[in-house]
Amino acid sequence: MTNNRKHERLSSKGLNIHCKVHFATDIDLLNISNSGALVSLVKPLHIGQRYTLHVRHEDKEISLTGVVVWERLVGSKTNADGEIVPLYKAGIKFDSIMTKKGSELISFIETSFLPKEFKSRLSGIRVEVSDSESTISEDNKKCEVLKISSSGFLLETSTKMDVGSNHQMEIHLHGDKEPIKFLGKVASSRIIPGRDPNVFEAGVEIEEISDEHRAILEELVVSLKEPDKDEAKK
Repeated sequence: MTNNRKHERLSSKGLNIHCKVHFATDIDLLNISNSGALVSLVKPLHIGQRYTLHVRHEDKEISLTGVVVWERLVGSKTNADGEIVPLYKAGIKFDSIMTKKGSELISFIETSFLPKEFKSRLSGIRVEVSDSESTISEDNKKCEVLKISSSGFLLETSTKMDVGSNHQMEIHLHGDKEPIKFLGKVASSRIIPGRDPNVFEAGVEIEEISDEHRAILEELVVSLKEPDKDEAKK
């Protein structure tokens, strides 16, 4: 469901409410094996940091978590806007494959990218990839939630968020309460003056949210309102 209405934003500072933001970047998946992958992209990754690789081929899809073990600047390319941007390559080592996920990965590679006449089982063989839709995401970006409304949030983040970009997000409440999951659109972004290193404020509008999570959000909004607010207006 979509909701574009505007509501009063209520302060949530000091309440230990955080937003987990899913940052996804389109990549070219160059090759893949049961232990890792080689990717090409226009944004630098961080060596030693964990990312999630999402690969889709026709009607098959898989998500894999791994660590960037090397990265280098290899040149430049022209993006869709006609701008010259840097081009990077990075090697990703997947987390332990001695799991059900490892078996799923081998099956995915065999059915998606290997010729039908290829008879050998995979054991570290790197397979060239073509015609796949791939993204890489950094799932551990936590932002402080400064203000909350029924239609959006004001976040404080160390990462600049592009106006107009969409992100899967989760609002994590204190205690063991279920997080509020939704698709958010960045409506505004500005640097906060006088902070070192740089810190940003981002206004986020809710684009899509389930009825279940909408109900949790409405309960949160009600709990943030001052008990005597309505009485003061009388």
